[in-house]
Amino acid sequence: MKHCKMTTFAIATMAASALFAENLVFNITEDNKNYTPYSDILEGSLVLNVNATTPSTNEANPANVTFGGALTIVNGGTITNTSSPAVELNFNSGATRYYIQGATGGATINGDIVMNIASGSFNNQNVSDAITEALIGTAYGDAKNTVINGNVEIEIDNGYFAGNVFAGGGATLNGDTYLTINGGTFNAEDGVFGGNSWGGIIDGDTYVCITNGVFNTPVFAGNHRTGSGFTQNTIEGSTYLEINGGTFNSDVCGGGTNGQRIFIMLRTPGLVKGDANVLIRGGNIFGNISAAGGTVNGNASITFVGNAFDLNFSGVVAAKRSDVASNSNENVATTIGGTSTIYFGTEDEPFIGTFNGQVKNFDRMVIANGSSVTFTKQPIGVGEIIGNATFPTNEYSDMNEIIEEMDAYESEEAEAEFDYENVFWY
Repeated sequence: MKHCKMTTFAIATMAASALFAENLVFNITEDNKNYTPYSDILEGSLVLNVNATTPSTNEANPANVTFGGALTIVNGGTITNTSSPAVELNFNSGATRYYIQGATGGATINGDIVMNIASGSFNNQNVSDAITEALIGTAYGDAKNTVINGNVEIEIDNGYFAGNVFAGGGATLNGDTYLTINGGTFNAEDGVFGGNSWGGIIDGDTYVCITNGVFNTPVFAGNHRTGSGFTQNTIEGSTYLEINGGTFNSDVCGGGTNGQRIFIMLRTPGLVKGDANVLIRGGNIFGNISAAGGTVNGNASITFVGNAFDLNFSGVVAAKRSDVASNSNENVATTIGGTSTIYFGTEDEPFIGTFNGQVKNFDRMVIANGSSVTFTKQPIGVGEIIGNATFPTNEYSDMNEIIEEMDAYESEEAEAEFDYENVFWY
């Protein structure tokens, strides 16, 4: 049973733990904002608390920001703590001209990296737009010699993110990533990612959980594509995207970005060796939804649950991102190695109401027992329909054939085909 993992580590609790010798705590304020990335050997926790008076809006004045460049927490060395976070950042207010990164420079982190962002302004620059990142869980750039033997857990409550967000990065992570977003504004050039860039490796799963926020950029549970100078971004496990609320003015995807071919140059799509999964309970989604993007070796699924009144969506929902993204930066088609399925409801949580989206190009569509779905658009390119729903009868002359096919799947044999075990949150 897999659930998205909420990261809550109270600052007061961690600050109090500084009484123990194994914890090293740095408190950064507007009056004391000099921090040198840690590069030594530590048997315990490294805790960095940032409490600045800089406005948390998009204040594009580097002279007033807390950090005039990037904020790197660890640059080399070894930190070991497997009983609590080995590295913890509590960013309560302030700004960075460029980005935050967890660990780089060949560092070894034996334990978890945890980042709690209460507020702030990130990628807050007005001089150059060469740096397009705002928050990176592991490392910026090709840093596979930086190894994290643990998880990366990021929780964002608020803030302004003018650059890309990666729960992973360019390092080697022997664990999972958990990106929980409860609020904030995201205006990145490329997107918000649960996975990697710069050839990074995640030997585990990725989880992106969103309850609120404004996203003027795509959201991906997987990887970004890579340039010709980098190896392929890889997630050895599966990806999970859960949306419970928020406003999305661009697309959402359970996988990653597709590749890009420019003449003979190929920007390689990210690789997910397991499955790609999306769960949607609600939200204002004004872009399109896709189960998979890039390369997914396993299955791909999207599940809608809850009350239709909680979901404002009338776009296209497709198995492959290449069926919904007409972006010249993603002109290499999505590939799915397994089966693509769209579910409406589960055994424990039905979907009730009118669905205004356009279902497109899935191997299967499954309407769970107890769900009551009325479609306003006829599904396109669906291989088989399992369960019962109401379709627009005045659009197609072959509607009776579709209804007969659906009735056939209402048998016990059809129910057996409904593989609840593969719906990731149950």
